[in-house]
Amino acid sequence: MATMIMLMVLLSGCSTTEKVWEQPHYYESVSAFTVNENNNLFIATGKEHAYVFEISKAFKQALIVSREITFTPSLSDFTLRESGEITGDITLTIASGALSEQIKNELVRLGFSQDDNMTLHYTLNGNRYQLEETGDTIQLANHYPVKVIQASSTVSNVGKVLITPGAVVVDSALMVTTGIPTAIIYGVLGAYMYADYPTE
Repeated sequence: MATMIMLMVLLSGCSTTEKVWEQPHYYESVSAFTVNENNNLFIATGKEHAYVFEISKAFKQALIVSREITFTPSLSDFTLRESGEITGDITLTIASGALSEQIKNELVRLGFSQDDNMTLHYTLNGNRYQLEETGDTIQLANHYPVKVIQASSTVSNVGKVLITPGAVVVDSALMVTTGIPTAIIYGVLGAYMYADYPTE
């Protein structure tokens, strides 16, 4: 009996220790992934924050291709630092069987593997911004839950960002305040519910 009680105490202690050492984190519900035709910014929009990543031209092109063919995106846990910098990995996958040779060759050119399930891995590095209220946004039909691990209990937003279907305005100490009112903002990696979503 004494042995049993001791075992229960030890197990309870392990559980408590795990909770003490567990890194602070939150789950972001990503409602949109967007790219802008005028630059190489990839923006993930959450409930209260926007995550802005500078991406390569090849990865941007892969994201634009996702408007024509359906990739399965997979997101790792992301790490958010005290400065507001955020890092994580994204993987795009598609079965090659239903693709034409022309599309397969294009995907290989963009960095996809040549397996039966063609995959592209990409590391995202960017910053977290406070998302300003806007009444007219692009919304994914199905949101993506993403775990964000906070490397520090205190995290600053880098600045503010306003996103609408026709404009992105970034206000940040890291870059000159930017407004692109005539740009076309493309939703990528999913089906969108915005009625006037641009198709060209």
